[in-house]
Amino acid sequence: MSTVFKYRNWSNDYHKKSLLEGNIFMAPPGSFNDPFDCKIPMNYHLLDTEDKKNEYADAVIARNRLLIDSSQSKSELDRKKLLERLNDLDKLQSEHEELEFSAYNNHFGVFSLSHRWDSILMWSHYADNHRGFVIGYNLEKLKGSDIFAQGGPVSYVDEFPNMDPITDSAKFESSIVQLFSKAKDWQYEEEYRLVNLFYPQIPSNDDRNIKLPIDFIDEVVIGLDINNNDKTSIFAFCQERSISLFKIIKTPFMYSLARERLL
Repeated sequence: MSTVFKYRNWSNDYHKKSLLEGNIFMAPPGSFNDPFDCKIPMNYHLLDTEDKKNEYADAVIARNRLLIDSSQSKSELDRKKLLERLNDLDKLQSEHEELEFSAYNNHFGVFSLSHRWDSILMWSHYADNHRGFVIGYNLEKLKGSDIFAQGGPVSYVDEFPNMDPITDSAKFESSIVQLFSKAKDWQYEEEYRLVNLFYPQIPSNDDRNIKLPIDFIDEVVIGLDINNNDKTSIFAFCQERSISLFKIIKTPFMYSLARERLL
């Protein structure tokens, strides 16, 4: 059985509901703390020769012929306009990034988890400085449900992905790179993410709220410095629902965290 974890803050009412009521939020990419996350654009500066510009124009016209018009004259007119735009790659790049990043932010929702329950940094950043809790979800139940469109581990890379507008624009794999690639600096998070596409409407916050069955929760881990009142509340809930409960402890004479079973 594989379990993935979400770091939570018990003093945040919404985070509390993620345990008590199964609520999760499919976050827009624009809300992420990584300014590069889901912001990997096509690199239009790769169109640095006339041959490449013509090849790109041909590819765009071929992909969109049925959508715009099947007539040769209309296609040639659109091709001419497109080639004119390719004369200013800086402007084209800027326009493309603005449109694409806006579309990702408006139409994608991401639920970020981790394969780790023992990250000192994530307990500090996402779980109220070790006073919060972590929910362990059953990965097979998440993947086997019809709740999410895509899911997978994040790839951590040294170099920024170089997306070629000629060869990569129409590939499904390109969206995977854009949604599931991050800089190596984030590798400690060992992130697993689940993604939904909201289209054609832009979702409201209510649309982004999803309620998971409580039996998707395999276990709960409470923080090293959680207060007694919060510990008692979480203990009572987990006991009633027969959910495994652990508490973080320090590993003696090491910079690492362990855990002890409470239920």
